[in-house]
Amino acid sequence: MQHKGDVYHMEICDKPQLIWQITEQLQDFDAPQLKAVHHAIASLQASSEGGLHYLGRFLGIEWDESEEVRMNLGTQNANTYGVAQGGAIYSLADIAIGYLILRDLSREQQVYTLELKVNYTKKGQGPWLRAKPQILHKGSYTVVCDCRVEDEGGDLVAHAVGTFFLAKVK
Repeated sequence: MQHKGDVYHMEICDKPQLIWQITEQLQDFDAPQLKAVHHAIASLQASSEGGLHYLGRFLGIEWDESEEVRMNLGTQNANTYGVAQGGAIYSLADIAIGYLILRDLSREQQVYTLELKVNYTKKGQGPWLRAKPQILHKGSYTVVCDCRVEDEGGDLVAHAVGTFFLAKVK
């Protein structure tokens, strides 16, 4: 069943018509909504250039030269109460662990999440959250890791523990 405005299932193949429809929909948006749309577009454009995938960029996840993984908090990852949504925190931990594991893999290997459990201890609020992953055990086919997710004051917001599968690229 197709929902009105469902851009992934539209029958429209004509790019100018799709652009016109999007422009029409944007006319009723207020400034915060337009800012959210701009963020989504910028995330999509940046992900096409390589590096972090669209979802990670959309959620506001980034890392710097010190390999600190942070998620900037805002509309893109807030729940109904205005704090970080649990799934966004889960994604932050999963991405941070994944990139930690990837640093040590050869080009012939890929990493996949087999299982990840997250305990939430405090509301995720403030300007950002930081993920601190560590490898607990690395075998030939699996890696066990944990990850602390902290707020700007260093308080624990969530603790994740997971098992990840190492696959060879065919």
